Amino acid sequence: MRVLFSAALMAGLFATSCGGSSPPPASTVEVPPSEAGATGAPAASSPAEASAPAEAKPSYKSDLEAWCNAPSRAPGAATASAEDRPRILAEWISAQLQTDQAKDLAKQMSVLDPGSRPGAFRKEVEAQGIKTCPFADEMSKPR
Repeated sequence: MRVLFSAALMAGLFATSCGGSSPPPASTVEVPPSEAGATGAPAASSPAEASAPAEAKPSYKSDLEAWCNAPSRAPGAATASAEDRPRILAEWISAQLQTDQAKDLAKQMSVLDPGSRPGAFRKEVEAQGIKTCPFADEMSKPR
């Protein structure tokens, strides 16, 4: 129910549209030579372990980066109709937010006047040192 509420909240907040591109490929984790076995043989690992990306601790900045890149990362958003796109973006963003601070920002944005949302969101993004934000750009475009 919470996810459904969050998705509905987000859909109400952000009605945007834009094209998209595929996200960059995941990086792979290399095993340094110093971690090889004592005989010089490579350390045993499964293929999944060798190619799995390192898990990063969720942060407010990483939540905002995901939010900013929603137009290109949310599956189906680039080709969605104008009616479906806000819902697709809202559901994807809601599922990505991991920190309470980012979830609180989404709630705060819901009570702002729609005209002041783009500026408030951009201010928050810039405060985290994020230089580019396609989602904020979309919010700023006149409809």
